[in-house]
Amino acid sequence: MAPEPQARRPWLYADDATIPAPLRAVFVSRVTFASGAERSVTRPFASNAAAPGGLAEVGGEVGLLPTLSLGAAGIVGFGDGLAGGMVGGLRFAPFARSPSSFRLVLEGGYLRDRSSENGAYAKVAASFDYQRLRLASAAHGEHVFAKGRDGVDLLVTLGASLRVAGPLRLGVEYVGQDLEEIDGDEAEGGARHFLGPTLAVDLLDHRLMLAGGPAAGLSEHSPRAVGRLSIAYAF
Repeated sequence: MAPEPQARRPWLYADDATIPAPLRAVFVSRVTFASGAERSVTRPFASNAAAPGGLAEVGGEVGLLPTLSLGAAGIVGFGDGLAGGMVGGLRFAPFARSPSSFRLVLEGGYLRDRSSENGAYAKVAASFDYQRLRLASAAHGEHVFAKGRDGVDLLVTLGASLRVAGPLRLGVEYVGQDLEEIDGDEAEGGARHFLGPTLAVDLLDHRLMLAGGPAAGLSEHSPRAVGRLSIAYAF
């Protein structure tokens, strides 16, 4: 019998290092608002978490093998006149069948940004559970095949989430975006950093996870404020 589907992904920006069991799937949708952000090249998915205005993302992931899954997501903006973007790739979890509390996912695939340019990305994500605490980190690198872009765009996320009572989890997440520009302004206008608290609720026997929270910019080019809501449902 296949394992019961679970959506234990309490993150707003971090990438949880889990994959669905074979022939199981996880649906994920996020809505993000940012104010005071300087406009950068508008990329899809998490690699541009600090775009000004609003963004809506809809995606999912389906298990293919015990250690392999396929994920895809599309993203659109609110009233900014740009096209939609998308990303899709394979996720390999070498320790998915291990009872260890440490998890690792290696991911790579294709992207199309909201200026209709094509690219490729690679990501490594890790998470660790200790009693009621879950820690997560990820490094995401991508290259867009267009003139005037950075050779590699780099994003790093760090997160901690603690189950405090029943289905309720409290946490904190950090995002460092465009870190390749930390020493100066380049194609994306400089590095961005932001940090904020998260609140997540684990419902329906771990099949539904609702999360949300604000974040504040930590550097000159960062948004003054970011807010994100997320829903994950496993089936």
